[in-house]
Amino acid sequence: MSDFVYLNGEFKRFSEAAIPLGDRAIYFGDGCYDVLLVRHGRVYQFEEHFTRLAGNCKRLMIPFNYDGRRMMSIIYRLCDISCINDAVVYIQIGRRGGKRRHEIEEEY
Repeated sequence: MSDFVYLNGEFKRFSEAAIPLGDRAIYFGDGCYDVLLVRHGRVYQFEEHFTRLAGNCKRLMIPFNYDGRRMMSIIYRLCDISCINDAVVYIQIGRRGGKRRHEIEEEY
């Protein structure tokens, strides 16, 4: 397992990463998830995975502020700082935290 993650806009060691207790993904499973395969430094079927992830976030009204190029650069940077060419990359996009309540805030 890689020792690095990308969390809330920052590359961190796994042991330093922390998710706020108010995160809706923790309480309600309110998020989207996908898994990508990297072999020999190449991400397989990236466009299909990215399109599905972005579409699922849109359907669930979860803000998704990434384009394909940015997402790809994050994945390659994680592989680079982890010194690996083969990886299984887990992507989890969750709704931001806030007060614990069941309703989704109006702004979404």
